[in-house]
Parts: sequence; structure tokens; C-alpha cells
Amino acid sequence: VIRQAITNHMENAKPCPAMARTLKMAPISRFYPRLHSHLIPYCHWLLFLLLNLSILKSGNSLIKKSYPQYCSTPEQMETRKIPPLSGYISTKLLQANVIIRHGARTPFERHVCWEDYDTLSRGVDWDCNITALMAPGQQPASSKYDDDATDISINQSLATIQKGHNFEVEEKQRSAQTSPARSSMWLFEKKYDALKYPLTNEFVGNCHLGQLIDEGYPQQISNGQNLRAAYIENENPDMNLFDSIEYEERPHDSSTYFRADDDQRTLMSGQILIQGMWNVNADEIMTLHTADRGKDILTPNHAVCPKLSNLEEEAYSSPEYKAFNSSENRNEIRHILYNELKVPVDEDDSMLDCLMTTICTDRILPDILDDFSDDNDNSIFNRAGDFDAHSYTFPYMYNESRYARLAMGPMWVEILDPLKQTMSVEDLDGMTEKQIPRLTLFSAHDTTIMPLLASLGRQVWDGKWTPYASMLVVESHILTTPHNDFPSNYAFRLLYNGQVLTSKIENCSGDLCDLKVLLDLIEPFARLNRDCDSIESSIMTNTSSGQSVAAVSLPVMLVYTFLCCILSSVVTFFFTTGRLPLCNIRKLLKKHGKAAYGTFSPPSLSAQAESPNPSGIGGFQIESVKRGQNDETKLQESTHETLPSSRPDCANEHGSREVL
Repeated sequence: VIRQAITNHMENAKPCPAMARTLKMAPISRFYPRLHSHLIPYCHWLLFLLLNLSILKSGNSLIKKSYPQYCSTPEQMETRKIPPLSGYISTKLLQANVIIRHGARTPFERHVCWEDYDTLSRGVDWDCNITALMAPGQQPASSKYDDDATDISINQSLATIQKGHNFEVEEKQRSAQTSPARSSMWLFEKKYDALKYPLTNEFVGNCHLGQLIDEGYPQQISNGQNLRAAYIENENPDMNLFDSIEYEERPHDSSTYFRADDDQRTLMSGQILIQGMWNVNADEIMTLHTADRGKDILTPNHAVCPKLSNLEEEAYSSPEYKAFNSSENRNEIRHILYNELKVPVDEDDSMLDCLMTTICTDRILPDILDDFSDDNDNSIFNRAGDFDAHSYTFPYMYNESRYARLAMGPMWVEILDPLKQTMSVEDLDGMTEKQIPRLTLFSAHDTTIMPLLASLGRQVWDGKWTPYASMLVVESHILTTPHNDFPSNYAFRLLYNGQVLTSKIENCSGDLCDLKVLLDLIEPFARLNRDCDSIESSIMTNTSSGQSVAAVSLPVMLVYTFLCCILSSVVTFFFTTGRLPLCNIRKLLKKHGKAAYGTFSPPSLSAQAESPNPSGIGGFQIESVKRGQNDETKLQESTHETLPSSRPDCANEHGSREVL
């Protein structure tokens, strides 16, 4: 009744008669037949009450509100289907390389987004119904328990290994008696609900930081269904990579490749996508390739490549960024964040995550931020989010995308390796014969897809933040009819969220482009052994012809450091001992320094013995000579020092020894 009344009211229909008809058909009318007639006089008042109750119930809005593209609602996901191939070229699809962003998630870290954020948003329960199911792996063939545990089921063998040999024998006997032919295995559900009040997780509820939430499930199911429609059930048979939606009917195990980093949201997003793409009739084990999270390269990793920090600092020190950072719009947003929302200074770089994890899950926004209508409006919501996004991604496009290309070089290697293998075959049978994957799936992050796009050129990426469950696809085709525009006879198509981007690549036009063009663009920076040395420093200078970079290389720095050390050692030696560490320095000083310092007249060894140095100054005697005076007594004013016998001495030009 409430839903129908509100709908009719908002459609500017005649609300009261419509409400009467609705109430007349309601089940309660059987017990109170005249209910509708009694309520009609109060119709408008009741509607007002119901509308306000609906506002309280929904939190912020009356009707289903608009969401940013970032949220990837079901309606938005529907627009991201892979389009059919267009153009005049006849081809056969050989491979699809798919890179996805994970689905909707909780905040990836504990933010202090704005005043009362803990109460309004983070403090509201985050309940994650999508949980991880874990199964123990099979016992390794090299296990020391092989001889005694050959007939133990998978779940029992795990418990056996954990509990030790004695328990193992007992468990083996019990297993043989109770379930000798058990073929099933245990699945363990992982839930973050162990802490009891007042102890809590980072969030109230059973979710952990960055966990995939309920909204993320249908997003990845939609991606899987889009891939199924494009590459398994396509009406154009030349676009199908597989003949069946049954996973076990793949041509060979290597025909699919699954890669992800070791985050829960990426691991599970990829699994859900695969579930939406294929059917399974029995337990299937699919290998998931991953790496230590701190060492992985699916996102820019400054710990693995320290030079990224230098390039990032260079970008943020550039005149372009300084101009953006001091702009009027920037200062206005900064004023709102700091003064009105009480955002801590060190939290303003988390604003995009704060905004999107709030609005995409229907949590309460502060009034000043609750003004979003669409992605192109000039709302404070959009301006605050765009400012944070532009600040974060500025290094991606700066200086010919040096940062993005260095960061994503190793991942491009992983993408290009199977792509280049397709150039050695002529059809899918050749792919099967050479065990080349037909579909590769990389489940990663927004900070994976954005620098990948940025590394392809300024025209390819529009600079907008990658939404949840976004999908980047690189297809490889072989021409069935040779064409002059494709000298290699192989072509590629680049797609992002259902949009064809191939023509944005330099030297490309249309949906398809020669595969060699893509390889020539990427291969110069697609490498595993990168120049990641962080010692390099760049000095930006403006010349009449443009901007040039003078790099101080490591060898020059080492030579400069060595010369500085030598010079400082000589100076220190001189002021400590009163002499220079060179045997013939007396001649040099006598020749070049007489006018400035007087004559250097070292005493004889016998004179040193008779006349000790009273002042202790100097290892040689300096005779001060005043111009115009020949006073012999002044020439004899001197100081002497008796040097230890171990001090090295030098031979003078007469063959005798005298001490410097």
C-alpha cells in the first residue's frame, strides 16, 4: 500500500482515488471493508506522513537516488556489454586478455572522513554475507605420512598432519571403520565475527577492511555473463573462444589462466566472475596464480621499484601540479573539507574512498556533500571527489607517462607473453596444439587499470577514476583474408567497459589495428628488469625549445664524492699537522706562495735540536718579511718544532735531507 501510494503520488497521478483502489484490494479489506472510504478524507495527510516515513527509512532520499558510475549499479553494468566486432575486416578471434577491477567493497583502511563519520557511516553495521569458503589442499606426494595415510580422506589428512603421528594412526583406523570410501571434502567458512563487545573489528559488523560486500557479487556475475555472451555464446562463430559453457569441456587445462593479487576482494571477484561465465557439474580445481602481496606488481609498488617515488615526487613538484593545487577551486574545496567538515589535514587524500563507499551503500552523507545528481554536475560531492582523484592520478600522465610505464612494465610482460604466442598459430586448433591460453583473467584494482591505460598514451585514458568491477580487454585476432592495413596478418581490439578504444592508440583507426603496432608501443617498457634505482635525481630546466631534463648519473656522483673526500682529507691533514702530505710541496709553496706568505726556510736538524718550538705552531718555519725593511733581527724571528724520527722526510735538491 505504501509503495503504491508513493509511486502514484510521485507520478502526479490522482493519488487519493488510486490509494482507495489499492486499499480496497488489500487483504485487510476483508476484515474492514469500509477502510478505504474512511481514510479518503485524510488521504493527503496520510500521504504526507508516508512520504516522510519513507525519507526516514531510506536515510537521505525519497525516491531511488542516482548513483555515480563508480558504484556500478545493475543498470550501469548493463551498459558495459562487449560490443560485436564492426568493420570490413574478416578475422577469427584467438585470445582475450581480461583485466578487471574487484567489485564493491568496504573502505580499504580506517578513515576519519568527516566529523561524525564514525556515527553516521563507519559506525553503521557493515555485514558481509559474501564469505570465503576454504578447503584443505590434497596431501603432498612427498609427505612423510604417505606410507601410513594413503586411505585417509582430504579433511582427515589435514587434521592428521596438524595433530601428529599418534593421532594419525587412530584417525586412520576410525576412518576405515566409518567412511572408507568418502569422496567429499570439508569447506570452512571464514567469518570476521569473533570479537564481542566492547571489542570490535575496524567496522561494526562482520566485515574487515577492503572486503568484497554484497553489491560486489552481482557486479562480477554480470562481468562473467558478458564474457560468456561475447566469447562462448556469440552469434558470430568467429568470435567464440570456447564451444561449451561447461568448464570441464575446455579444450585443455592451459586454455584458461587466472591471476590475482592476494587480497580477499580480488581473489573472490575473479572467482565470482568465473562462476558467472561457466557451469560446473562436479567439483573443479582451478589454479589461481598469485604472489606475496608486498612483492606483487599488479599495482604500482614503490617498495619493489623505489624509483617510482622519485618520479612521483617529480610530478608533484612540477609547475603544472602546483598550479592545480593552488587553484581557486582547490582552495574552495579545501576550505569546505577543513573548516566545515572538520576533515583532518592528513585525511583529505582519502576523500574519494570516503564518498564512494558511503553513497554506493546508501549510508548517510553530510548535508553539504549530499548534493549529487549525476556525474557531470558541479556538486560539492563531485568536486571533492574529482579533486582527490586528480591529485592521486596526476603522476600517471605526467612527463609522457614515465611513472605509469615504469610501474606497469612487469604486468605488461604477463599480458604480452600469451598475446605474442598467438602470432605463431593460424587457428584455435593451433592454440590447443601449443597449449596457448585462449582466455587470461587478471583480477586486480582500479590502480591497475588506470596506469595500464595511461601507459598507452594520453588519448587512451580519459583521466576518470575506474569504477567498481570495470573490465579492460585486449583481444587478439588473425585475419582470414590478408589486408594491406595489417601487414603482420594479426590484429588487436582494445575495449574498456564496453567501449572500443583501439582508434585512440597512435597509428590506429577503427575497431581493429595491426597487432605489431601495439607490440611496438608497449615492448620498450614492458620488462621485468627495470631501472628502479632511486638515486637518480632529475633537474628540470626550461629552454627556448621546450623542457629538458638533465640527469645526474650514478658514476658522476661517485667521482664527485671521491674528489670531495680527497680534498677534505688534505685540508684536514694540513690543519692537524701543519704540513701537506706531499714530499715536494715545499718547492710548490716556495715557487707559488712566496709573495703571499714569505719565504719558507726549514731549520736544520741541529738547529731544531737546540731551539725547541715554544709556540707549538707549524711543522715548518715561516719567516715574515716586511717590504722595505732589511732588519736581520726580524728575519730571525721564527718558531721551531722538533719532529719525531718516525715522520717521513724528503731529499732536497742538494741531496741532503731536510724535514718539511
